[in-house]
Amino acid sequence: MLPLILRKCTKKNGTTMVNLLWEGSINITNLQLLIQWLQLIHSSLIEKKEHSPLQASLSSDIIPKFPRAMLVGSRKDQITPEEEEGVKSQLQSAFDYASFSKIIVDKLLVDNTKAGKGKEEDPGYKKIRENINEFAKSLVVNTPLAWVTFRQVLQKVAEDKPILLYSEVVFIAEQCKIPTEVVPSVLQFYHQLGALLHYANVPSLATTIIVEPQWLINQLRLLLMPDWFGHRPDHLKLFWKWFEERGVVVEELYQEIWKDCGLEGGPQAFVDVLLHFDLATEINECPYDMMSSRGKKYFMPCMLKVKPKSESTENSEPPQFKPVREAATLYMCFSTGYVPPGFFVRLVAHMSNQEGYTPLLNKEVYRNSILFKCRNIDRIIVSESLESISVRFFRVAERNRHNIRFAESCILLQRELVSMCKNVRDWMPCVTFNLAFPCTYSQSAPRHFVVLKPGVSCESDLFCTLDHKFELSPQQRFWLPFPSEIPVHVSVAHLISLL
Repeated sequence: MLPLILRKCTKKNGTTMVNLLWEGSINITNLQLLIQWLQLIHSSLIEKKEHSPLQASLSSDIIPKFPRAMLVGSRKDQITPEEEEGVKSQLQSAFDYASFSKIIVDKLLVDNTKAGKGKEEDPGYKKIRENINEFAKSLVVNTPLAWVTFRQVLQKVAEDKPILLYSEVVFIAEQCKIPTEVVPSVLQFYHQLGALLHYANVPSLATTIIVEPQWLINQLRLLLMPDWFGHRPDHLKLFWKWFEERGVVVEELYQEIWKDCGLEGGPQAFVDVLLHFDLATEINECPYDMMSSRGKKYFMPCMLKVKPKSESTENSEPPQFKPVREAATLYMCFSTGYVPPGFFVRLVAHMSNQEGYTPLLNKEVYRNSILFKCRNIDRIIVSESLESISVRFFRVAERNRHNIRFAESCILLQRELVSMCKNVRDWMPCVTFNLAFPCTYSQSAPRHFVVLKPGVSCESDLFCTLDHKFELSPQQRFWLPFPSEIPVHVSVAHLISLL
């Protein structure tokens, strides 16, 4: 059950009036934010249909027992009956014909001043309790008694010792009559429940069991939130500055922060967790002023500040570089209608780790707009907005030793983008996207796109989403592999071999 609280956000006509700040740069209404969450949940459930009864019930009115949402407006006392009808009408028009409506179990407006007032209590609270109790019954999992005893012992141990070695956990399991060969399954079961953490696929943590998950969170906070949970020794000020301004954490910094962590894998284990979740990537090439750090360096785009709203992330001038060739800005448009949370920073991390791509970590680097050097002669500005990710690609050197034409580089970049996004989808399997650019056929029509579909190599095959025939500009033609311009035998592997 996912309780989502709708704050008082209506005018008399029922339209949204409260804006939430999205990532510090984009305004988004409560309703838009709510729809995004519901779409993401629904898409995730569809992707896992083989493990869920959702797919079989899409054409049925029966609500199956899978995670679902109850929408609760908690300030019914602050709106008039007319406004209440406006809210209900707004929700109905937004949800009733959407694919994700199947996961909504109820929509309620309640008076939170009358909660727990006995006979005077708003009847909506009774419905909420009934729905939660009904759903809770489906969460019951038949668990061997020995597993329950094992978990209780670990809870007791965690009060004094938040981390255990695998050998210690095996010993406890044996005392609870759990065979040694079953221990990995038990750990996986409780890991999925969030009762403990065991990252068997992270070598530095494979022999460590974190029996108190909050301990790991507190340790990561020492780096991610030092003003609240850590300290800043004077001799590390420069390293902290690099981390805050450019998103680069150096080995000297994290070794000092976690020197007393007690993990068998040492401070590196925490970095390995960030690498495991694609939240960081190791970089070999860094700005000249960072050469004083001799250890490893990791780029964490999620820690960068957001580009101010007053500055465009799509059409800003490339810093320090004057393009000699430039393609039209390419857009990544998602099936959800917005950029899924976490997708962009993971894409940037994968791009930073791609051979031939280097993030230019100058003082103007932002979390939602990052400049890359691509094979020395080209530059890429990757930017995030609410609805899409834009890719601006241009060349800064007229000559190159491998004589790779700019059009060939565009096609190679397009293929590599698809490959990198597939890697991100390992964490977000429900996400699908298209590469496209805005249609300029009609200035009066709402903004829409021309999708570059796989296999399209001819301009006559391009139509926008409004079914208008589309004529490409010279800059847009760089993204299409015309037979007369790019030989069919030129493959990604061949181009890489030339670099």
